[in-house]
Amino acid sequence: MTEIKANSKAALEQLEESVRAIIEPLGYDVVALEQTSGPARSGRTLVLYIDFARNADAHTAEYIGLDDCAKVNAAVDELFETTALLDGTYTLEVSSPGVERPLRRAMDYARFSGQKARLHTFRPLEADEIGNEGYWKKNQKQKNFVGILKGLSEDQNKVQMEIDGTLVAVPLQMISKAHLEYVAPQGFRKG
Repeated sequence: MTEIKANSKAALEQLEESVRAIIEPLGYDVVALEQTSGPARSGRTLVLYIDFARNADAHTAEYIGLDDCAKVNAAVDELFETTALLDGTYTLEVSSPGVERPLRRAMDYARFSGQKARLHTFRPLEADEIGNEGYWKKNQKQKNFVGILKGLSEDQNKVQMEIDGTLVAVPLQMISKAHLEYVAPQGFRKG
């Protein structure tokens, strides 16, 4: 078994799974665990985004509040204090995923079908990857996709999106970053 280097991507993924095992019995799920670095004297910040645990196709009007964040923080405190997966100083923040929620797992794309999202890919996609040659011919260098989520392909390997009335497919393994896009209510105007 390979030793995992503290603070690495693999360490955070393993820590995220440990956190999930602790908070699922409390009725919560991990949306993401992200690490950011600040000035050298202040160390890193670990942001744990949480949501209520529910099946992939359930929609609810419940929102994560301050009490939920405090409850999860208390539940995972010992894990973060004792783990060998982290080294050095850090600050842990527990937060709701917000309106521009990160999309990390395949089930997120199915769960939020019908909502606007932004996907970034590691590189421009090829015609056979995107599944729509007409769209590809017009957008050959595209790495950023903004449109309405239409769920997953039958084989669960591609995210389907409607962009300007055209259906495209983005391979899951090619997505470097994805999140929901905030859509202002009708009649709402920015300052």
